[in-house]
Amino acid sequence: MAGVTFAPLSSRILQRLPGARPLEACAAETVQICAAEEQSMRAAIFPVGDLERITGVHEFSAGLQDEIHLATRDCVHHTATLAMHLRNVVLSAGQLCNGRSMKRLTFGKVPFSPAWVTDSETPVALCSSAAGNDYFAHFLLDDASTALLGSNFGQPVCGGSLRPRTAQMLDYLQYCEVPCAAAAATRYRDLWLFTDHSQNSHRRARLQQLRDRLRSRFAAGAANAPAYIRRGAAGSRRALQNEAEVEALLQERGFNIVDPESMSAAEICQLLNQSPLVVGVEGSQLAHGVLNLRPGGGLLCIQPAARFNAVYRGFCNSLELIWGFVVAAGSADQFQVSPAALLATIDRMLEAAT
Repeated sequence: MAGVTFAPLSSRILQRLPGARPLEACAAETVQICAAEEQSMRAAIFPVGDLERITGVHEFSAGLQDEIHLATRDCVHHTATLAMHLRNVVLSAGQLCNGRSMKRLTFGKVPFSPAWVTDSETPVALCSSAAGNDYFAHFLLDDASTALLGSNFGQPVCGGSLRPRTAQMLDYLQYCEVPCAAAAATRYRDLWLFTDHSQNSHRRARLQQLRDRLRSRFAAGAANAPAYIRRGAAGSRRALQNEAEVEALLQERGFNIVDPESMSAAEICQLLNQSPLVVGVEGSQLAHGVLNLRPGGGLLCIQPAARFNAVYRGFCNSLELIWGFVVAAGSADQFQVSPAALLATIDRMLEAAT
């Protein structure tokens, strides 16, 4: 059946009232997939004095001192991975709801209106997160790995995004053999939702499975050379003003230059798979590197001093990859990196990777 539901509208209204419960609290059943764990962290590689050059952090950070702590801590606490069984829920643009409670599936503006939905009695596993719906890197590194878990509970689906998946996203799902179908506005009788953001041992194994499948597909014809990934202009503006100089210096050292805005996922993987080192401005495009680096390889982030982000340290540590950074002077959207500092850090990263 199909028809109009006011659940998205009523959920948003009632969620704002005192005593409202989160959607997860409405679960009929909760299953623990992996208990909380502690894990040691490999030290980051960066130039001496660069921590003191950081002046600001990204928009989701808890603050400068917290971000520096994330970049330098020697141990991490991973929370448990949980699967929650929800009944009679509506998946619509930007949210999952049941008429009383809601879970946001975007950081953007959620439509404040009823929705036209179809009914489904097929048990599904929702693999989408707000971060994965809004950011390319989190779609590949978070939602795709959750889909591998979701297949044990129902048909894995992704949905709630306010924009369609890109060709590169869909190609990666195919190359990594991720069983995840796109879902439009639907009312589900049975849906499994996951708390799966922590990089505990269960999630690490799934992330490594994605990497293994790419290696199986692309390693034989891979370039096996270090690479620089351009940030491009598709996402939030982060312009490396001396990028042409940096690229020329790296090409002299045998680096490949990867342009995700003009290359297909297959072309990118052929250049990056089994690379010992991937360098680029901090951003979603570096997820290509995380998935394709050879075992023990390194990811070097050029970090705007005014927008420091240590998110890739966790992904690299979970996959036994090396993480490093160089702080670039300037604003959050325009900055320059010191070529000397960059080349010196590259040498340290390559030495560690071997």
